[in-house]
Amino acid sequence: MQIDLSQLRTLTGDDNEFMIEILELILEQSPVVVEDMKRMLSQGDYPALGATAHKYKSSINILGNPDLNQLMRVIENTARDSEQKDILPDAVREFESYASEMLDLIRTEVDLLRD
Repeated sequence: MQIDLSQLRTLTGDDNEFMIEILELILEQSPVVVEDMKRMLSQGDYPALGATAHKYKSSINILGNPDLNQLMRVIENTARDSEQKDILPDAVREFESYASEMLDLIRTEVDLLRD
């Protein structure tokens, strides 16, 4: 897992305080998104799962991790359209693992930005 904040730097004009605010929002929202997606999956609420993956993908796109973006795309598209919904449990578990690693990296970046 890696993150690349160059897109975020461009978006914020390399404003460390603004970058910290955005990263802290992702830190706050991500655990909620993980739990929501697990709940939606267990309830079979595939339209909501697809919509949540789409929204989250937009939020994390600035972190520059193509693997995580691709995973969100797979969850979104499979939940919305595919008859192969049997891959969703593994995909959501993989997302949970990615999210945990990503949050650790973001915390490190926030600490570096504060220095």
